[in-house]
Amino acid sequence: MISALRDLALTSVKLVEERLRLLGAELQEEKWRAVEAVLWLAIALGLGVHMHPLVTVMMIFAGGMLGGVYGLLLAMPLLGIFTVLGQMFGEIWFDPRLRARHTARNLLEKRLASNDLDL
Repeated sequence: MISALRDLALTSVKLVEERLRLLGAELQEEKWRAVEAVLWLAIALGLGVHMHPLVTVMMIFAGGMLGGVYGLLLAMPLLGIFTVLGQMFGEIWFDPRLRARHTARNLLEKRLASNDLDL
């Protein structure tokens, strides 16, 4: 999987380089490093938080647009936090055993309340 992502990154870099060459601009060493850094950063962060690299790039761009430098710094940690919270919520909410226990507890509380009131 990592080799496939690396091949995808190299292909996208080659496409960017080809487009710039067609426009008559030469890709300087600093620009190459910047493009490579963004792609490798997206792949590495995506693998770390189990997200697609495109999602990580979009989160970094969105964080930069919304929060500037602080948004860039906080985009990925916030994505990780919300991902974990979403997974936990999904596991709890859609677990049939927990839902059955909750329903049984509510019925038991109603029955005990009825017994206390002698209804």
